[in-house]
Amino acid sequence: MLAAEIDFYEIFRVHPTAMALLTPDLEFIDVNDEFQAATGHPLEDIQGRNAFEVFPKNPHDAGALPKWTALEEAQSSGRHQSCTLTRYDLEDPANPGVFRERYWCTEITPLRGLDGHVEVLEFSAREITPIIAQFRELQGQEN
Repeated sequence: MLAAEIDFYEIFRVHPTAMALLTPDLEFIDVNDEFQAATGHPLEDIQGRNAFEVFPKNPHDAGALPKWTALEEAQSSGRHQSCTLTRYDLEDPANPGVFRERYWCTEITPLRGLDGHVEVLEFSAREITPIIAQFRELQGQEN
């Protein structure tokens, strides 16, 4: 099979990892099906909006000062960022105002154009909440 025969957009759309494409100003360009399912935000509701408008400061950490995020670091430095463990709680769509504890492994990859400037930030996230729950359960059994 030749690369010209592959529908790369379709691969992005159905990929099992939650993925988003953002402008250098951190506005959503596109998200795949898994991102929409994992976050409860359909593309039409977030396209063109700033990532921090859609996903504000982590609700579990409401009293803390704003932190420099990996997304902002990738935006500023133009370098790949990998976060092996990030807690970011999501609002339960069935219960507005109620947030569910969630843990993620995230990657942010700046994609450069021919001129060397960052044109797109690719954000991917795998939810690992079940792994954290299992780890906690095992810890409880050991005590």
